[in-house]
Amino acid sequence: MIDKLAGLSQWEPIPPSVTLTDIGSKTLQLHWMRAVRLNGIGTAELVVGKGSGDLVSLGASDGFIEMPPGAHHEGPWPFYAW
Repeated sequence: MIDKLAGLSQWEPIPPSVTLTDIGSKTLQLHWMRAVRLNGIGTAELVVGKGSGDLVSLGASDGFIEMPPGAHHEGPWPFYAW
């Protein structure tokens, strides 16, 4: 926030990227935030959950990736840590 108020044009940090080891079979036609667990340098696996209220699966994750509508490939995806 301070960087933006100071007039910097590149004030948002660039998130690290990860590649999925298994993409799963599910896709959505909207932006999807998927919980992932890191399993190596630059790689992650999807954490299987039972919907947006499944706090147990979120507790087993290290963060999330943001996937655009209809995306179904291993990445690289921007990774946002908790």
